[in-house]
Amino acid sequence: MRLKTDLTFQDFLEMEQMERMFYSEEFIAPAEEAMRWYEAHPFSVKVVEAAGDIAGFMNLFPVVPSVAKAVSHGGFNDHDLKAEDIQSPDQANWPLQLFLSCIVVRSSNRHTGVVSLLMNSYFEEIDSWGKEIRGVWMETVTEDGAQFAQRIGMKQVKCKLATTVWQIDYEKLKRHFIRSTTGANVSV
Repeated sequence: MRLKTDLTFQDFLEMEQMERMFYSEEFIAPAEEAMRWYEAHPFSVKVVEAAGDIAGFMNLFPVVPSVAKAVSHGGFNDHDLKAEDIQSPDQANWPLQLFLSCIVVRSSNRHTGVVSLLMNSYFEEIDSWGKEIRGVWMETVTEDGAQFAQRIGMKQVKCKLATTVWQIDYEKLKRHFIRSTTGANVSV
């Protein structure tokens, strides 16, 4: 298993197909738009590859204040997220709020360390920005997503229609994954 860099449009099509295994179409950002996120903000997606296939991927990034507010109130749809909604860390004059927009791991790659590899790669990148992080937000639309949020220590903030909003302090999230990779709390 390794992090895959230099993503292609074909990779984004594959990720879109992977999302369809878990989410209904209304919650999936089109491959074209996800590619635009990546082209404008390469940190917006991390991909783990195993045996030449995408084992899993994650979108975790700072968002502009208006999107952070929308996510925290519930009902924000990743399908509508545009590249300009992602905050460039070097252009922010305020504490960043991170949005864990999507995480998908193939069933055959679950419990193999894919999530820890993705998260730890993000921690390294985010810490290199040298910015204050106000918190990490996530909006779940599946029971698996809600269970994941609970396992990593997120607190439920709001339930609205078909979504649930979760939040966690960035440092607390990092501590969870440090424990996970040292074997003290292996849960993902």
